[in-house]
Amino acid sequence: MKITVLEESIRRRQADGCTICPRCGRSMKPRLHTNALSRQLAGIYVCDDCGMDEALRALARCPLPLKEWRAARAEK
Repeated sequence: MKITVLEESIRRRQADGCTICPRCGRSMKPRLHTNALSRQLAGIYVCDDCGMDEALRALARCPLPLKEWRAARAEK
């Protein structure tokens, strides 16, 4: 599986202790491992609300495009 520049950027930020949700831009819980794991990007944490949204979208087979993630919009 190819790791994108966006994915690598998010991984680096989370490894450095960033607790901002890459999907919506809101704060996550301080301990990253207590947040939701993204269903779209392996090993990436998102806030609980986004985790729930990803689960519902997965059920409907309609994932949020990565270009609409807050982290992707901030990279531009």
